[in-house]
Amino acid sequence: MAPNAPLAPAGPARRLPGLGLLVALIVALGAAGAHRAQRAADAVRFGRDDPESWVHPDGEALRVAALGQHVLVSDVVWVRALLYFAEALDHPSELKRDWQRASLDAVVTLDPRWRTPYFYGGSFLRLLGDIDASDALLERGMRFLPADPYFPFSVGMNAFLYRKDPERAARFVTLAAGLPGAPEWYRNAAAGILDRSGQRRVALRYLQEQVEAETRPAAREVLLRKQRQLLHDELADQLNRARDTQPGAPLDALGPLPPDPFGETWIIAPDGLIRSAAVERVERARAQGRERDTVALPVAP
Repeated sequence: MAPNAPLAPAGPARRLPGLGLLVALIVALGAAGAHRAQRAADAVRFGRDDPESWVHPDGEALRVAALGQHVLVSDVVWVRALLYFAEALDHPSELKRDWQRASLDAVVTLDPRWRTPYFYGGSFLRLLGDIDASDALLERGMRFLPADPYFPFSVGMNAFLYRKDPERAARFVTLAAGLPGAPEWYRNAAAGILDRSGQRRVALRYLQEQVEAETRPAAREVLLRKQRQLLHDELADQLNRARDTQPGAPLDALGPLPPDPFGETWIIAPDGLIRSAAVERVERARAQGRERDTVALPVAP
């Protein structure tokens, strides 16, 4: 070849056959491995009953580790707590409640003025049966969002519905009703709690609002059960007061009866009180259980 001869134009770069397919296969295998590893990690964290296998988020430690991105980390922990709530509600245990409580505490430690985790987290913990933790989270919401009437009102309703403490309930509901922008019916609720005869109606209205706002089926069913029980108690009291004016009268003498909230029929129970047949079955089962426990008690030597 002459030294000054022009070079032939370079052709297209050659590719190794099947390289793209090989890369795709490696990526797919890597994704499958990561998925299996995550499932295995979840099984270790959430599938055992010993507390040592559970990693509880710590808000202060996460704040340091986040290197200034604590709001982003708060979002991530919140999403995890939100997704896991349904599992904790369907299959409750003390370990799951502890983890949920620690996660929500970490979220609000990282982002203390974010309303959402207080608003929903208080309900999560209440539905899981952890009223102390629910109150603690709601009261923390009161501290960081003092102008929001929802938080003291919810603490008050926890006191009324679950603690059976009308004095505490009245104190917090009255505080909520006095805040600017509080719903008008909060004032009626405060008056109803202070007036003992109106307590159940206040609670029924509160539960109705909670049911209407709830979209998760399992959580909604927990609220509906509580609502049905309170409505039953209110109607049963009304029927028994009416029968007190006609001692010994049969049910049909009381006129048209309201629908039984449990979908069954009203009966006069052996103790002489009117209640739903469904509630009477539960009362009878409880009485039998107490009787068995008494029989099973060891006799002192």
